[in-house]
Amino acid sequence: MCQELNEAIQVQQEQIIQASRGLDYCHQTEQFCQSIQEIEFQKALLISNNKIFYFICLLKYRDLLLATPLISSDDALKTGCLEFPNYVQMSNLPHDFNLEVNLYALVSTSAFGVQDTCFQLMGQVDISLPSIRQRKFALQGVIRSAPIENVIFMKLRCCIEGVESVERRGFLNIYEELSDLGAWSRYWCIMRDGMLKFWRYPEDVEQNPIFSINLSHCSKFIESLTSDVCARPNTMEMDVSASGPDVPSKRYLLSAETRDELKKWANNVKVTLREFRMWNPDLSTVSDV
Repeated sequence: MCQELNEAIQVQQEQIIQASRGLDYCHQTEQFCQSIQEIEFQKALLISNNKIFYFICLLKYRDLLLATPLISSDDALKTGCLEFPNYVQMSNLPHDFNLEVNLYALVSTSAFGVQDTCFQLMGQVDISLPSIRQRKFALQGVIRSAPIENVIFMKLRCCIEGVESVERRGFLNIYEELSDLGAWSRYWCIMRDGMLKFWRYPEDVEQNPIFSINLSHCSKFIESLTSDVCARPNTMEMDVSASGPDVPSKRYLLSAETRDELKKWANNVKVTLREFRMWNPDLSTVSDV
């Protein structure tokens, strides 16, 4: 970053020197005085002298610090705003994170060919999970001399990483209604990335699953049904919406091969549901027993 900045400053300084020499030559040569060449040198000098701000965003969470690429005020003149187009990814954040976004500007001035540069904090904004869906934030602490407004726009997206570590596979029996008759069917199931995916046999997993259950749409979970509710032992129950929380739920009865297997499956489901709840406030109404 420092090398990029120094190169940009050197280019700018060279442009100023060349434009100044060109103007001196035009003033000393009668045929170029007030010519189109002199106007072009004046234009180049104006642009070079005004391109004095270099901006960078620093994103900080505890000891983790990431930086955006450097942009100049010349880039902003083309669009009317400061735009950092690159995505910045922070991994393994807890659900109660508080991310600090700091906008810095380097002010570059020239005097007799000597550069005097320094970074100044232009403004700051804090981001937490409740504000993750916002697009517009108020930039705090903007100094009066800053060539920016106190508004910053960001596209933010959270990916739940905790569910990626929860994985299980094995046979599960699912209660299905066929022609108004209930029956239990045995499927090979893989739990991964918050999804339960089902095939007839383990060797079929390279194909598309017969059906799947998205646990992020689960509204109710009972880890073990009593015998007066379900005659089949080692059965858990879950209500899952087909496409979201506003769609009527479908009830699933899933039976494990053994009591120990049921505990392992139920524990993995509960861990996944807990991750979804912590990271998605809309799922706070999900209940389990």
